[in-house]
Amino acid sequence: MSYLSHGYYNTTYNTDLRLYHVMWTQCPWWNIPQRWEWLGIPQEKRTYGNVGPIIPQVKHPLFWDVARGKWDRKFVEGPGPGGRFEGVAEYIPSIKKTIYTYANGATWFYDYATHAWTAGPTIVPKGAGNYEQIGCFDSRRGRLYAGHGKDGFGFDFENLLEN
Repeated sequence: MSYLSHGYYNTTYNTDLRLYHVMWTQCPWWNIPQRWEWLGIPQEKRTYGNVGPIIPQVKHPLFWDVARGKWDRKFVEGPGPGGRFEGVAEYIPSIKKTIYTYANGATWFYDYATHAWTAGPTIVPKGAGNYEQIGCFDSRRGRLYAGHGKDGFGFDFENLLEN
């Protein structure tokens, strides 16, 4: 319930597996009486934005399987993007992975075969852009574009993979 609040470009579509891929970004703004019980949060810790220890971990992706019409969430062991971030998630068909990059400079690749994340090079200068970035992958040119406001970035994907 309320897994994005806003999109923040934290979604992408895996055309090969027919999966809608959501980078979890919880919404602390909804407040219904059952919320705290569902999340198992004790009375003394019921504060704005407290959604428990598991929900805000963006490294555990959420998927909508178009063929089956079902939601699935993969819990990832090991490293991955942490906390609550808004960035650019884009499925790259040529490598069968989703790239996730955000304004703090971090870049991650999600491998659907192993359900694991691998850290990538910094491609967005730290501090550039913000939580409302947008992006796209140009498969003809092999370039990933990302930006917000006056900040815009284009990345040659072949060079990115080699670094």
